[in-house]
Amino acid sequence: MRKIFFCCALASSSAESVTVIPSQAWTCASSTADPVDFGAVEGQPVDALAAHSFRGELWSQAASYLTRAGLKAFARSAHRAAAAQFREAVVALDRLPDDPQVLVQRIDVRLAPRNALVPIGETEEVMARLREAAEFAERIEDRARDGWVSGYMSAC
Repeated sequence: MRKIFFCCALASSSAESVTVIPSQAWTCASSTADPVDFGAVEGQPVDALAAHSFRGELWSQAASYLTRAGLKAFARSAHRAAAAQFREAVVALDRLPDDPQVLVQRIDVRLAPRNALVPIGETEEVMARLREAAEFAERIEDRARDGWVSGYMSAC
């Protein structure tokens, strides 16, 4: 029997008395990230929820948790960690089907890392994300977000 290691204590303690088949490991990750069980509880570690959602391919939840984790990291001036979380949020949102609400989220998640990337000298990435955001804003004809993108671009 192969032993499976979990990335956090939350999943590990949940699986102590259960035998998990390796092919079901990602299913476990996705069920651990269920917002009904864990996300709605105040004080849960958003980083762990983000990781489980991403690994479980729960893209909408992953994007939400990753964005929250990025904001949390930015609030404590952990710019590189914040940038990494926002990058994964971009990946998660890009895996969702196109619809106006998802496109708005894609714009917002591309605007969010700007303040984390500039202090670490990643201005080229900021501009690339802003260009992507501009394309999405144009697609859904969101003039307000297009204005924000233009303003941010002129400040870089």
